[in-house]
Amino acid sequence: MTKKETIAKVAKQTGLERKAVEDVYNAIFGLLKEELQQGKDARVYDFGTFKVVTRKARKGNNPKARVQVVIPERKAVVFKVAKELKGLIK
Repeated sequence: MTKKETIAKVAKQTGLERKAVEDVYNAIFGLLKEELQQGKDARVYDFGTFKVVTRKARKGNNPKARVQVVIPERKAVVFKVAKELKGLIK
């Protein structure tokens, strides 16, 4: 589901104007981004947790040049699904 589709569905379900829903959508995801940029976990109850982890440096292959390369250490965002949501997926 795209951002536009999400906003349209929430506006329809709540009876709020699209602009108001879009403002709330942007505020929520803006807060999540800020938390992650600060290195904090961003937990959405009954949905899951977004967390920043550090991926270690490792060796990889460049298939085009057929050369082994070193992939440097980097930060990545991972998502862990909440128990409540896990039970819904079959």
